[in-house]
Amino acid sequence: MGAQQQRFPDIGRERERRRNAELWGALHAFATDHGGAISSVRDTFPARLETPPNSSLPSMLPFAVAVLDGKRWRYTARRLTEDDTGGPVLRMTAPATTARAVDCFEIITRPIG
Repeated sequence: MGAQQQRFPDIGRERERRRNAELWGALHAFATDHGGAISSVRDTFPARLETPPNSSLPSMLPFAVAVLDGKRWRYTARRLTEDDTGGPVLRMTAPATTARAVDCFEIITRPIG
């Protein structure tokens, strides 16, 4: 075995990966149930949320509490400006020739308490 290889997997990293997957899945379900979409890489944070303009979804996120391993987690949203995104963000809709503007938010998770 080389010096760079680990004999056992890093338990802490595996736990974090599993936690992020569960939190991302709960966020994705909440967002789609309320008219939004997560457009970032699956199971990673910060996540990117896209909503219709002036949606109430970002203000509802603090109430979307997830419980993992007995610990409560909440989601916090930060609105992304056009400077953050490099200009207005458009979402393609059906038929694929139509695009509509969306609001974008960066979502992070934090334990409560």
